[in-house]
Formats: sequence, structure tokens, C-alpha cells
Amino acid sequence: METASNLAKSGADLAKAVPVYDDLLQPAVKQLGTGLETITKAVNVALAPLSALVWGYDQICVWLEAEVSKRLHDVSPQQVTVPDPHVVGPAVEALRYAAGSESLRDMFAQLIATSMNAEVAGGAHPTFVEILKQLSPDEAKLVPYFQSNTYYPILSLHVDNPDFGQRTVMKHWSTLCIEAECEFPGYAAAYYGNLERLGLVEFDYRGEVEDEHYREMQKHPAFARLLNELQDEEPQATPVIERGIMMRTMLGQMFINACVGETTGSQVRVTHRAPSSDAFKP
Repeated sequence: METASNLAKSGADLAKAVPVYDDLLQPAVKQLGTGLETITKAVNVALAPLSALVWGYDQICVWLEAEVSKRLHDVSPQQVTVPDPHVVGPAVEALRYAAGSESLRDMFAQLIATSMNAEVAGGAHPTFVEILKQLSPDEAKLVPYFQSNTYYPILSLHVDNPDFGQRTVMKHWSTLCIEAECEFPGYAAAYYGNLERLGLVEFDYRGEVEDEHYREMQKHPAFARLLNELQDEEPQATPVIERGIMMRTMLGQMFINACVGETTGSQVRVTHRAPSSDAFKP
């Protein structure tokens, strides 16, 4: 059995050995330290603008007073009411992080203005704050386009390959992101999907708008390029273009009324057709 003196000796021997390993590790540790210092500087540079983008309460109050007053300039002073705290409280808090997006800021300001107008205050639902918090700056640019247009044409591209069967290459393609000058138009399908998830829009492939809208979309360089690439990669496959519409929902209409402005009717005519037995054919 190992005695106390033996244990002490073993401990001493281990202690003597540690500096040897420590010396061996020093170059790697120093190198890691240099790397961490470099990346820390890069992170500091990247985070620096946040100090200007995250607003304080005083900044929000000054900005809101001007913006809400501008939106209520046609409203009688007797109609200006204390806003619902369930709306204005979360909206003001969310504005701290929306400073960098003009589109989001404008919708928050309009929602607060709606909640202060006694005539339409009931339309400022607290849920709309949560919807705004889940919109990206690009998605916020898209929403106002549904104010005057109930419907937008969309295309989905499928392929029928005799070797691999049928599959979808692209869903819900539209030029709307390009028209809205989104920063990342390549993520359009994801944007539209999020708007659908939030209940603001829905897709319908049983109806379509006038034919010329789809013809113009198919001529767009982005869509034409994708179609050409597909035909080059799979010459034996048959591309199938499916027409449909993206339209605002009832919730979307209420949201736009409260956060953008009063909606109007559609500027295009929708024609409906019977559902096809082939899911890929219009």
C-alpha cells in the first residue's frame, strides 16, 4: 500500500514535470492568443455601429413625437387619445432595435399613430407588434406593395425528368423583391414564405391574373437564366411553369391598415380555373 510519504513524493515529481509540458505548449498558446486578439479587433469593428443603431428611450421619444404628429396632422385634437399600453409599450421597446431600418421604423410609427386615433384605434392590435418584430428589413419593404395591390403574379418552376421523376426547382418566384429594391432579392422565396407564415399573404395556384404579367416575368433575365441553366443541365427533362397568385389575407389587410395606411382594391383582374389533375400543370 502506498504510504503518505510516497504520495507526497509522487506529487512533487508531477509538479516538476508540469513546467516541461507548459514550455512545450507555450508557442501554441501564444499563437492562439495572437489569433484571439486579431479576431477580437475584427469583432469590435463589426459591432461598433450597433451603438448608433440601438436607440435609447430619449432618442425614441424625440423621433416618435415628430413622426406620430406628422401622421396625425389631419386628425382633430379631440380624436387624439392615450394609446393602448399593450401596443405602444412593446412597440417602443422594439423600436430600440429597428433604428437601422426605415421601413420597420415607419410601420412602428404608423401603428402607434393608429393606436392614438380614437376613430381607428381598435385596429391597432397588439399582435401587430409581434408581427413587425418578426419581419426582416427586406420583408418590411414588401408589405406596403400590398396596400394598393391585392394580388401579385407568381411562378413556380418544376421539371419532369424521365430518369428522376418530377420535382420542384423553384417556388413562388416574383419580381416583387426587385421592384421593392430589396437588399437580398435572392432570398425572395424565403421572404414570401415568412409573410405567409405570419398570415399576411397566401398563395393560390388555382387562379391567375392577366396573361401579359406572366409573360413579362418569364422574360426577366433572372428567370430566363434559371430556365436556360436547367435545360443545359438536364436536356432530357421537360420544364413545367406553373402560374399562380400571391395575395394579401384579411389579417394582412388589417395589418396594412394599421401599420402602413388604408388598403385599396386590386389593380389586376383575377381569373380562376378548375384545379388540374396534374399538380405540376397550370
